[in-house]
Amino acid sequence: MDKKIDISACVQKTICLMLQESSQKVRHGQATSMQKLVDGLTSFSWVLDVFAPYGELRKAIKAGKTNVNTSCVIAYPTCHWSNPASELTELLCNHVKFT
Repeated sequence: MDKKIDISACVQKTICLMLQESSQKVRHGQATSMQKLVDGLTSFSWVLDVFAPYGELRKAIKAGKTNVNTSCVIAYPTCHWSNPASELTELLCNHVKFT
């Protein structure tokens, strides 16, 4: 694993990709209940105002809600992981100990 990791960008890219997947599956009628909930909640600006007041989080949500498959890659070029969710999980499992 690369030692120079932009964790912030990779967390945001993960959020973006998860939202993108949820939106696509909802559009194609293949979404789980959780994906429908996530897609619905992130579609309301007032929800974002209350629960995502921070600029970087809103940017990740906005990029994930676009219909362009490459929007997350373009929005977060400093995260070089193609699957940041699994990489972050691996990083946490191998290097963070919860007691």
